[in-house]
Amino acid sequence: MTLITKDRGTYTQEIRFVRERFNYFVDSILEETNNKEAIEASDIEEIKNAVISMVEAKKEVEADKLFTFLIRETQSRIKLSNLPLANFASAVYLRQLYKQASKLRGFDYKEGYGDYASHVTAMVERGKYSEVLLDIYTREELQEAGKLINKDSDRKFSYSGLQTLTKTYLAKNDKGLVMELPQERFLTVALYLMSIEKKKDRMKYVKKAYWALLNHYIGLATPTLKNAGAPHGSLSSCHILTMDDTIDSIFDVAKQVAIFSKNGSGIGVFAGFLRARGSRIRGVKVQNNGVIHPARLLSVLAEYVDQTGRTFACL
Repeated sequence: MTLITKDRGTYTQEIRFVRERFNYFVDSILEETNNKEAIEASDIEEIKNAVISMVEAKKEVEADKLFTFLIRETQSRIKLSNLPLANFASAVYLRQLYKQASKLRGFDYKEGYGDYASHVTAMVERGKYSEVLLDIYTREELQEAGKLINKDSDRKFSYSGLQTLTKTYLAKNDKGLVMELPQERFLTVALYLMSIEKKKDRMKYVKKAYWALLNHYIGLATPTLKNAGAPHGSLSSCHILTMDDTIDSIFDVAKQVAIFSKNGSGIGVFAGFLRARGSRIRGVKVQNNGVIHPARLLSVLAEYVDQTGRTFACL
């Protein structure tokens, strides 16, 4: 008998693994999958059987691992002839995000995203959102904005897109668990960017901005999508710095990189003026390493001066 374990905070819940319950779980995810009609039933049955065999071979399995197993088995079967199956992997990952966020925040993901105004208030109190959102917008405006959220738009993401969004952009708690869902990121960005508009117009602009974001008609610069609505961090992408072939310039640029990194800005450094490897220094032939060491210096510096956890390289 295999036990499925769930961390309930103060205790670990153990539930016997039942095939019928697992099949129902997978079928419910399939119902939420984009273009589900194009997915072969035989592929889903094959995935189910593979995961069941894997689970029943163990004495206990963490509940969250079921998502990992499903995604892995799904991706291993995707071919040119059954590309819609990739949508199922996205749906599995979305369900995992919904369950994680709803568990932490106390809402039923089956009924939607939860109350957005309460979410913003809680995130400001936790230091994850900027106080600007509560200073500029009334609770009524935040509730109005929350009605714009379209959960079905999450189905437009590919699996890799969701992974990137989750890893880099969605707000997390101190344990790295997701507190914010995809549409909340888009809506929060829209509210933050439009907060400087006149009161009579800003909600109109928020609606337009959110509509463009949820439909993927526009893509924001990485620092903007990540930092908009956050208590710290720059929205700018990208600061381009030029490093001349002098000690003063090299370390002046290093200082600027540290400052921009501190604020989570996008950074690009042009080092084309540095002398090539093996070049003479003051007419003396020495073992010059060219751009290698300055580049290493900047890389380590950007990692060290990282108060916000949001530093981006511009290519």
